[in-house]
Amino acid sequence: MLDLADFERRSAELADELLFEASAPPVRLDLVEWSQANVRVPDGPREGQLFDLTLTPYLEPILRRLSPEHPALRIYVRKSAQLGYTTALIAWMLAIIAHIGGRAMVVMPTLAAAGDFNEDKFQPALDACDDANSRVAPQRSRSGEGSKAKYKKFPGGSVRLTGANSSADLSSKTIKWIACDEVDRFPKDLDGQGSPMGMIDARQFAFIATADFKKLVGGTPTIEGSSEIDDGFERGSQCYWEVPCPHCGEFQDLEWEQLKWKEEWPHEAEIECACCGERIGHHEKERMVRAGRESQPRNPGAGKDWSYSLNALYSPFVTWDAFVAAYLEAKNDPLTLMVWTNLWRGRSFKLKGEAPGWRDLMERAQRVKVSLKGEIPDWVLFLTAGVDVQGNRIEIVIYGWGLGKTRVAIDHIVIEGDPNDLVIWGRLTEIWMAEYRTKSGSVRFIEMLAIDAGYLPDMVHNWVRGKESNVRGRPRAMAIRGTPRVTNWILGGATKTSFTLPGQTKRGTVMSWWVGSHIGKASFYGFLGLQGPNDAGQYPPGFVHFAADLPETFFQQATAETLKPVKKKNGTVDYQWQLPSGKRNEVLDCSVYAHAAAIALGMDRMTPQQWDALHQERTACAPDKGQLDLLSAVVAPPVKGGDEPPAKPQGSLAKRLA
Repeated sequence: MLDLADFERRSAELADELLFEASAPPVRLDLVEWSQANVRVPDGPREGQLFDLTLTPYLEPILRRLSPEHPALRIYVRKSAQLGYTTALIAWMLAIIAHIGGRAMVVMPTLAAAGDFNEDKFQPALDACDDANSRVAPQRSRSGEGSKAKYKKFPGGSVRLTGANSSADLSSKTIKWIACDEVDRFPKDLDGQGSPMGMIDARQFAFIATADFKKLVGGTPTIEGSSEIDDGFERGSQCYWEVPCPHCGEFQDLEWEQLKWKEEWPHEAEIECACCGERIGHHEKERMVRAGRESQPRNPGAGKDWSYSLNALYSPFVTWDAFVAAYLEAKNDPLTLMVWTNLWRGRSFKLKGEAPGWRDLMERAQRVKVSLKGEIPDWVLFLTAGVDVQGNRIEIVIYGWGLGKTRVAIDHIVIEGDPNDLVIWGRLTEIWMAEYRTKSGSVRFIEMLAIDAGYLPDMVHNWVRGKESNVRGRPRAMAIRGTPRVTNWILGGATKTSFTLPGQTKRGTVMSWWVGSHIGKASFYGFLGLQGPNDAGQYPPGFVHFAADLPETFFQQATAETLKPVKKKNGTVDYQWQLPSGKRNEVLDCSVYAHAAAIALGMDRMTPQQWDALHQERTACAPDKGQLDLLSAVVAPPVKGGDEPPAKPQGSLAKRLA
């Protein structure tokens, strides 16, 4: 039964608290000075040490504008990894607990991410900060008066840690101080209620009239045209960290284009001064960054919205040689290059939206002629397949994979007939379970088949059931669903999916995996654009071969879609894949699914030594000159003092790497 007296008391307390927050004069606190005296780094190489802004001076302007007396309202930070930004966010939250007061909220991409953030970073930092920790109410399992793991209560306010996937937390509370991290990974739509960021902004409406609130938005950008942090940076002041050249003294940003290096290790990477052209060695970085300054706003009309762009060239935790080495490892793989662009450069990645002409690809296949339809070159180490279900047919594209993720489209099979007919599924089973042989006679299996469950999901799930983890270690299959949103992954997580067995009321369950078709298509187009062979007759890692006698329709479907800009209602530009009227794209979809199947097998986690061992195990002879002699490209230098060859893996790839 509702206790009216208690309800009225709590309502009055809440009204008084909100009135106090809205009318209280700003607290005067030098956040920069307080952070360095009270906040300890929660993890990493400086774990347990005091927050030292002489190492990361580019964070000082951000903290200064987070100080309660500063008029800035919104601060956007577009960043790479390894810059110390998370410690700055934590420092602000701890200062709110210790001195500033009021309700605060930290929003991570998911509730699970918020839990990890609390366990790995926030709680250790809170425990080490006496000034803040002494004010937090202890956790009480049976009382609403105390703190909880993701809810820190203190006199005059609270800090709640939550996820952008929690509509309950984002829509029911008035919050004065908000910090959002990794906003490009927020859902685009939350429970049909629109953008989580719109819901977050609504939490601060009560403070707009008094301009007594702050919002910190940080993140690593992902895809150009679909990046929340890019949009925030463009709206804000657009500030950078300028550093003086040791030779001419001119101030400038540090950008990737200035970096010069040698191809072999050590790369001896140096920055070329944009003013005098002199080279700046890595040993001069620390002194140069410490002598840096905040640039003048390049968008001076932004008002009280400030924004910053930072990349790993400034970081005290990574070397310029490591920056170059990461690039050289990623440059031939569009997906890996995107991750490098995001995490190292701190910039969004522009997807390649147009494939080479289909005639060019077909002529190249006929000229190179690695195989004919249905033939498997000896360099192929394992097979995967992508399957698309249509109203009157099932389409299968089989790919063979070799060293360096190089692939060859081996076959395109169309099973004509009604997919509601179990006979059609029996034919698919025959293709899935068949033994395939290389030109020299070695046996290969389709070690993973990925089938789209978007159409006739019950039939698809029923066929997949029992094939997800084959006890014989031979073929496996997985149900997939393409996500319409932009992702930075091709294969995402899985959810347990229930379905009705055909002709029965009994329910079955399978795991259904998300596939990021948006980035998957861009990745495929990027690989199609690789050029080869070189003068030595070798192809770059990731090169896509095709059987020489595949029909025109195969190449037309493989290149059918184009990524085009679409202007959104808010004026920003989104990029969407578009299929011209009357065109078909099943081969393109199946190619993405086959790639997802290879990722599910563990291909992206394989070390160079594992690639070497798999090659030794499954290839009886050396690759032909014009084929995949990529061992030197994927095998790392031997461990010092170790002359033993890598151990050969046992069993199938599916069984070994699942």
